[in-house]
Amino acid sequence: MEKKAVNEHYESTISSAEITYNELGQKVLKYQSHGYNVTATVKNQPSEEALKAANRAYMKHFYKFNPQ
Repeated sequence: MEKKAVNEHYESTISSAEITYNELGQKVLKYQSHGYNVTATVKNQPSEEALKAANRAYMKHFYKFNPQ
């Protein structure tokens, strides 16, 4: 896999990117750029709005399938 990252100051080539997941479920991207080994971790931290929406959906379906 080869991608080009471009910004206004320079252009770099990223080759042989490896995507894995760590024990927390976060995406980890490892690649080489300009002779450096780079490791980037995507922190999966949803917004408060997303958490509230997910909790509402969970509660709606929980009580729908588990009447009390």
